[in-house]
Amino acid sequence: MLRIAVAAAGSLTVAVCLPCLAAESLGLANVGHERVIRALVVTGGHAFDHTEFFQMFDGQPDILWTEAVLPAAAGMLAPDKLAGYDLMVWYGFGQKPDDQVQRNVKAYLDAGRPLLVLHHAIAMFPRWPEAEKIIGGRYVLKAEEGHPGSTFKMDQRVPVKIADRSHPITRFMDDFEAIDEVYDKVPIGPNVTPLLTTDRPACMPTLGWTHKYGNSTVVYIQLGHGPTTFRSLDYRRLVMQSIRWLAGALPDPSEEGFTPLFNGKDLEGWKITGKPEGFAVKDGVIRSDSNQGGDWMHTPRTYTNFILRVEWRVGMGGNSGIFVRAQEGRFPWLSGTEIQISNEYRDPPHCTGALYGMAAVSPRPDERATVWHETEIHCDGYRMKVFCDHVPVVDVDARNVPVLAGRPLTGFIGLQDSHNRESWIEYRKVLVKELPMSEGGASTWRLGTQAYTFHKYSLFEAIDKARALGLNYIEMFPGQALSPDKPDVKFDHNSPKEIRDAVRAKLEQAGLTAVAYGVVRIEGEETEARKVFDFARDMGIGTVVSEPKNTPAMWDLLDKITQEYGINLAIHNHPKPSIYWDPKVVVEAVKGRNPRIGACADTGHWMRSGIDPMEALRMLEGRIIELHFKDLGEFGKREAHDVPWGTGKADIKALMAELHRQKFSGVFSIEYEHNWFGSMPEIAECIKYFHAVTKELMAAPN
Repeated sequence: MLRIAVAAAGSLTVAVCLPCLAAESLGLANVGHERVIRALVVTGGHAFDHTEFFQMFDGQPDILWTEAVLPAAAGMLAPDKLAGYDLMVWYGFGQKPDDQVQRNVKAYLDAGRPLLVLHHAIAMFPRWPEAEKIIGGRYVLKAEEGHPGSTFKMDQRVPVKIADRSHPITRFMDDFEAIDEVYDKVPIGPNVTPLLTTDRPACMPTLGWTHKYGNSTVVYIQLGHGPTTFRSLDYRRLVMQSIRWLAGALPDPSEEGFTPLFNGKDLEGWKITGKPEGFAVKDGVIRSDSNQGGDWMHTPRTYTNFILRVEWRVGMGGNSGIFVRAQEGRFPWLSGTEIQISNEYRDPPHCTGALYGMAAVSPRPDERATVWHETEIHCDGYRMKVFCDHVPVVDVDARNVPVLAGRPLTGFIGLQDSHNRESWIEYRKVLVKELPMSEGGASTWRLGTQAYTFHKYSLFEAIDKARALGLNYIEMFPGQALSPDKPDVKFDHNSPKEIRDAVRAKLEQAGLTAVAYGVVRIEGEETEARKVFDFARDMGIGTVVSEPKNTPAMWDLLDKITQEYGINLAIHNHPKPSIYWDPKVVVEAVKGRNPRIGACADTGHWMRSGIDPMEALRMLEGRIIELHFKDLGEFGKREAHDVPWGTGKADIKALMAELHRQKFSGVFSIEYEHNWFGSMPEIAECIKYFHAVTKELMAAPN
C-alpha cells in the first residue's frame, strides 16, 4: 500500500492512503463497505515502523486514514480540520502543545468526539496536566514527589486476558499472548473500565481500558510497540474494533427487541425441505451431520427488513450457510441470499461471511473450526451488512451488485445442513429483530429497460444495448429470439435448462439483473401459473408482469401463489380493449389481496386511452410495483408514439415527484416503442432526464 508525505510551507506534514484517495476520486470509496470511517492518526516524537503500522489500517476497507505528524502538522488539529474525521488516534510521544493546540484538543473532546490512544501515546503530552485526565492514565517520565517514575521493558512475553467479553470491542475475543514492550508503575485513574488485563509480574496490570472524559469516550491500549505486535491478528482486531466502536460502526450487542427463532428444545415451527433426519436437536443445539440429506430448513413465515443473529460452529472442512429472503424450494441460494459458513480455505466471495458468489468479504473473518462464532446479518431495504464475530465484513447496496439486485426483498430465514461429506454444523442461538419498512422514494429507485424496446433484435442483443446505455436492469418478455446465431430459439418460461443457463451467463457477463418478466398470459389452470412462477424463481426474477384472467378464482390462486413463492404479480394495462386499461379495474382487482399483487403502471398506454397518468398513479397509490414509464408526443390517440422524457405531453417531472411523494421504491422500466432501429440516442436522453430529476428530488427538503 503506497503512502505519500506532503509538506506545505514547512507548516504541515500529512501522510495519506493514496489508493483511498484514488478510490474517492473515481467514486469508488464505498466499494466493499457503504460506510467509511475517517481516522486522523496523530504521530510524532517517537520512531516506529511506519510501513508495518499503517498496513494494519490498509487491510480495512471501511477505514480511511490520514497521518498528521506533530509538531509540524499542528494545524490539522484545528476545529475545521477535525470536523472532517470520525475520530482521532494518538500514537505520538513527548509533544509540547501550545495553548492553541490545547484549546483545539479540549474543544474536540468537549464536543463528545472520540479518541483512541495507543501504546507510547500515554505520554503524548507529558507536560500538559489535562492529558492524564483525558487518557485515564499517565506514564511518569521522571521520578517526582510521591512517584519513582514509570518503567519499561522491551520484547516481553505477556499473557493478555480479556477482562470484559461483553464489550463490543472485545466481544468474541479469546485470551492471547503478546510479545511487546511493557510498562510498569503507571498511575491509572479510578474510573476506567478494564478491557485487557495481565498477571505478568513487573507489568501494569490493566493493559487496556475505556473511560469517559466529559462527553467524550476514550480507549487506551498499552500494546503496540513494533512489527511483531502490528502483525498480530489479535492486536489488529483490538485496534480496528476500537476504531469502529468509537465511530459508532459496530452493532449494539444487546438482545433488546430480538425474538428467538429456535426454542432450544426442538424444531417446532421450522420447515425442513429435505429429509427430517437431516437436522436434530440435542442439549440446546441444532446439529446437522454429513450425508443426512437435510438440505435446508426455514422459518414458518417470511421477513423483509431485520437483523438476524446466529451462533454456529463447524467441523474441520465444514461447509454450510445461512439464508435470508429465500423462497421455498430446493435452491435458496438462487432465490434468496446465502451468507456462507466454511472452514475450508476459499476465495473471498465464497468464504465465511460472504454473500455467496455475489459479495466478497473484507477483511477475512475468523474461520476456526470447532469453536463458536456469531454471524449477524442486517437486511434493510437494499442495504445488506454482515458482521462475523462482531467484525464488519460485508456492507453493500444490493442495487450495486448486479446478480443480487433482482433478488426478492422479502423471504424466509433458513439454515443449511452440513454440505460437506465428512463434517458437521451446529447452530444454537438464532435471534431476529424486525426493522421498520424502508421509507422508499427517489433514493431507492432503479432504472432499467423493457427488452421489448429492442424486440426487433434478439434478447442477447437487447442485453448488450442495455449495457451500452449504462443500465443495470432489464425486464424480459416472452417470445424474444435468443441470440443472433439462434434466431429461431425463442426465450420464455417454457425454455429448457440449457437456454436458461445461457441467458443467466449472458446477464452475468453484461453485469445486468433481470428484475421482471412479462407481459405474460396467465389464464388457465394452476399448473400454468406455477410454471411461470417456477421460471421466475429459477431465474431470480422478483416480479411477474401479466394481465391475468379477471375472475375471483384466478385472484384467489394468484394471492396464494405470490405469497408462497415470494414473487410479485404486477398487473399491466394495455390500452383499450384490454380489460385493465382503466386503473379502476386494477384497484378493484388488488382490493383485499396481499401486497405482492399490485400494478405495473404503463403511463404511455394510459395516455393512449385518454387517462391522465397523474390521476391513475394517485388512484393506485401504495399498490404500484413497477413502471413502464413513457412520455408521448400526443394525448388520447392510440397511435401516439414515444418521445424523450420531458419533451412530450406527459409531465414526467411531476409524475416522478408524485412517485417520490408516494415513496415508490420499485423499478422504472424504459419501454421505448418508436424508432425501433435508431432509438438509442433518444433512450439516452430519457436516462439523462431521469437522473437529473432524481437528483433534484433527493436534494429537495421533505
